[in-house]
Amino acid sequence: MDDVVELADALGLQRFAVMGVSGGGPYALACASQIPDRLTAAALVSSLGALWLLNSLKDMVTPNRVMFTLGRVSPGLFGAILPRMVKASLPSLDKHVQAGTSPVEDLTPEIFAHLANDQKEAVLAGGKGVAFDMRNYWREWGFRFEDIKTQVYLWHGEADDLAPVALVRSIADQIPNCEAHYISGVGHTGTFKYADEILRTLVNAG
Repeated sequence: MDDVVELADALGLQRFAVMGVSGGGPYALACASQIPDRLTAAALVSSLGALWLLNSLKDMVTPNRVMFTLGRVSPGLFGAILPRMVKASLPSLDKHVQAGTSPVEDLTPEIFAHLANDQKEAVLAGGKGVAFDMRNYWREWGFRFEDIKTQVYLWHGEADDLAPVALVRSIADQIPNCEAHYISGVGHTGTFKYADEILRTLVNAG
């Protein structure tokens, strides 16, 4: 949280909202728990749930389940393998970016280009960052969901097989001030269609 507070101070932001997408969700929740006096709201979008809970990988698509299991057993090995996989996929991603197309139905070419760039940045310095994340995902997060006082908003597709909705639903049910939007028939990236609504909600919060 110190990094978030330091960045906000440098930007002159006394109060602000945070949003966590996919694996960023747990970090947004940590902010909601640890620095509630600085936040107007927190949003979780297609968020990863609490992996330490029983049957946490249930309903997760097989490749993701395998990778998360590897991340639990050996975060270091996961950190070595994932960057190689991402780098191997970059030529294909770049072709779509250069052509102004998207291989994912739920993502516009513009959003896909941003996500492709995020993939590059994530592994630019190697795999220590993703290994660090994996260790955080599998351990208990150090706060109780029922103690979160910050207003939390959640958008999650009910057909999400990368970050199964059941895990996030179990968290949302424990947060006192959580407004959850579960979207029928929508997968992991389908929530991006609601970007305007999400950002408008955060701008108007507090």
